[in-house]
Amino acid sequence: MTKIVNQQVAGFLRWHDHLLLVAQPGAPGWYLPCGEPRPGETLDLALQRVVQQTAGLSVPEPGPLVCVVRLVDMATRDEHMTYLFDVGQWQGTPHGPARPGSSRTAAEFMPLAEATAELAAQPRPTRREPLLAYLQGDVGPGYVWLYQNDAGQELFITRMFSGSVK
Repeated sequence: MTKIVNQQVAGFLRWHDHLLLVAQPGAPGWYLPCGEPRPGETLDLALQRVVQQTAGLSVPEPGPLVCVVRLVDMATRDEHMTYLFDVGQWQGTPHGPARPGSSRTAAEFMPLAEATAELAAQPRPTRREPLLAYLQGDVGPGYVWLYQNDAGQELFITRMFSGSVK
């Protein structure tokens, strides 16, 4: 079977004690700004484009890579990679809440406690655990988180830093 790699970039954007989250039309909950790189697009350029498109903010430099999340589907052997950046600098004003029926993404700087609660409510461990561990200071940047999808369940395997298993 052919292994397909799906990639995604996402970014932590902070403003004082607030975190930027976005809501997609028709999708439940709030997420970090995220999206897929286009063919031939570097991860940093993809992050800059995604933040501009989803939140209306300009990102001159993406900032450090916080972690990589790798999910392998055990049935198909497909790999899904997410690269999370801690964006230190950004410019502009985020989109406000979308009007009912709008196809536009809503973007909002939420107080950190509220944003953390939104992320904690995510049903998928790959969209929840690495983010919360970093935000709560349980881990610093530089981790690779490994998960497998087995019969529709995302199972945590391990996280690694500098070649040592934690």
